[in-house]
Order: sequence, then C-alpha cells, then structure tokens
Amino acid sequence: MKQAQLDLLKDPEVLLMQLQVHAAAASPQQAGLAEQVRRHWCELRSLISSSTGATQDELDSFLGQGALISALAAVDLWPSQPR
Repeated sequence: MKQAQLDLLKDPEVLLMQLQVHAAAASPQQAGLAEQVRRHWCELRSLISSSTGATQDELDSFLGQGALISALAAVDLWPSQPR
C-alpha cells in the first residue's frame, strides 16, 4: 500500500483532485458529496483492514501519513518532488 501511495506522487493532478474533493465536501452546499466521501473513506479503511489485519491505530497512522504525503506533495514540499 505504501508503494501505491508513492506511485500517486508521480501524477500531481490526481493528488490535487483528491484534495479538492475533500475541500469541496466540507461545503454545506455539497452534503451529498460529503456523504459519498465518508462512505468511500469507510470502505477504504475496511479494505485495508481486511487485507492487512492492521489494528485501528495502525490504520490511523497509515492513512494519516498518506494524507500528509499528499498535502506536502500538493504544495511541492515532498522531498521526491522536483522544485
């Protein structure tokens, strides 16, 4: 899974789209989008949990690190990104 996250760094447009979806979902006018994002997030957690046997703390750490990597890459602060 870590490699899959790092592979996403090769296409900054995907990362920016992911961040934009989360930002848009926070808008009160986008309640339907927020529900879809929550549902897919829960499905992703379940998939990772069932595939790896990770504990809740391990899932939180893994997904948190992925979110941080995405945010850093989006603003060109991830070390492997060209500056």
